[in-house]
Amino acid sequence: MLALLAARAVIDEALAELDREELLDRIEELAPDDEWLLGETEQAWTPELAARADAVVDAAWNDAAAYETLREQYLSRTSDQRLAQPLVDLLASAARAMLGGAGRLVDVRGACSDVAVALAGDEDHEMPGLLLVADGADTMRPVRRRLAVHRLDVRLTRLDDDWAPPAGSVVLLRLPDATAAGLDLLNEVSLQLGEGVPLLAVGPAALLTDVLGEPNETVRDELLRSGTARAIVQLPAGALHSGRRERMALWLLCGGAGRRRGGPIRVGDMSGLQFSDANRRNLLGDLLASMADGGGNVFTLLRPVAQANLVAEPGPLVRPGRVDAPLIGATPVEDAVRMQRLYDALAEMLPPCEGGFTAVVEDAGRLRAERVSLGAAVDRRAGGQLLRLRRGRRLPELAAGDLARWTAADVAVGAPSSIDRLALTAAVSDYELTEPGDVVFTVHPAPAAVVDRRGGAVVAYPACVLRVLDPQRLSASSIAAAINAHAPRDKGWRGWLVPLRAAGTADPEEFLTHLEGWQGLLEQWRAQLDELRSLVIGSTLSGAVTIRTRGDDENEEEGC
Repeated sequence: MLALLAARAVIDEALAELDREELLDRIEELAPDDEWLLGETEQAWTPELAARADAVVDAAWNDAAAYETLREQYLSRTSDQRLAQPLVDLLASAARAMLGGAGRLVDVRGACSDVAVALAGDEDHEMPGLLLVADGADTMRPVRRRLAVHRLDVRLTRLDDDWAPPAGSVVLLRLPDATAAGLDLLNEVSLQLGEGVPLLAVGPAALLTDVLGEPNETVRDELLRSGTARAIVQLPAGALHSGRRERMALWLLCGGAGRRRGGPIRVGDMSGLQFSDANRRNLLGDLLASMADGGGNVFTLLRPVAQANLVAEPGPLVRPGRVDAPLIGATPVEDAVRMQRLYDALAEMLPPCEGGFTAVVEDAGRLRAERVSLGAAVDRRAGGQLLRLRRGRRLPELAAGDLARWTAADVAVGAPSSIDRLALTAAVSDYELTEPGDVVFTVHPAPAAVVDRRGGAVVAYPACVLRVLDPQRLSASSIAAAINAHAPRDKGWRGWLVPLRAAGTADPEEFLTHLEGWQGLLEQWRAQLDELRSLVIGSTLSGAVTIRTRGDDENEEEGC
């Protein structure tokens, strides 16, 4: 049926109006030598299927819409390995921004036809010429039929020929799997990159960013040393249309004078983020900035890493979850002044910190704070695991007792409830207890977190525990504060960013604990105020209790 829809599109006439021989003659005129359509049409044509193809087109907007609808239905019933729409949109936007002059869009092996179709559907921009690079013409037959339906002008060349595209072109490459052949293909394609021609390569993170063994590691290192790599990104989950959880990554390479041997490469991890419009725009901006030769660009998701470090350091190319984000607003000097003023004002009403408080500027030029996503911090594969995640247990309804218990509701109010220890042991014998300094958090019904200072509590599902494994890099209080700052609808906790302590910095945990004490005291005062307000409203309006002010007492004394 897809072949018949393609035939109808290229001849631009209803199939039912032609008999079989007339249809084949028309196709042979447009596509001689049976390069991509004649054989399939000859095999598929029957009067019934021809009439059905006409009906499908009549029910859709046009030939292209009908073809895409039927193709979508077919692929959904098979092993669908297409790129997800957010990734297609990213590649299309990047290609559109990078194309220039008489440049062509180059699709290696036709694995990125979705991007070409997306560009063809953009009526505000002229579609560039399209070059398909393939191992052989037969492998491109389905792709060429699809592109013909969208009225795209296609030129075909062999992968083993000299097909270096002209300046202004953009090359797209989809690596099919994580085998050594994928790196060989990436290397082969990179050799064709001419002056300023970028290559956007998408493939499994297991091949492009993860730790590799020999000889694959040597091949990838040679690619990095060549100076073509400009950016390496681990993409968000959901990069494949089928919903498979395979982790995907993207490389941006540039040829000609764009080669930077020994220069920095921009790397970033988005595995803990959503493939939202905002994140897609930020990544697009970072990729385009990576292409620019000059400095002064502001990056949102990517950070510079020396090429030599990527080659020499063990571990993955992308350190998961690490983000360097510029501080917004005040300088360190202004921050220190404001911190001191706030503390002094609060200390006039609240118990002061033992030993006092003085904010001292150590580095007036430090304007960047490194952060890590919670998902990356608990990922054992990343190397240097910073947090351990333990999920709460499903606990039965039991009587109160002597054992502290954190439920989601308890986390929200910041105080544990209690449960009978013997009854819990009889019902759930293998429960675990928190340790002092554990962060207990929940996302249901809304994000909330608390630091369990005492430990020795059981945690009930859906609450979870985050245990800090490296207190030199992470602060339990800062983790809890970062979680509590998230909006009620933000449930994607693996993408939440928490600040990392720079090496050698003083530990703020003791003072942050003191601030928690202040907060507890303020909450206690607030509860007393709420109770007093409730009693006043309930008792005085009924006349049961009268409140006399100082003015009333003075009037009685004077006899007024």
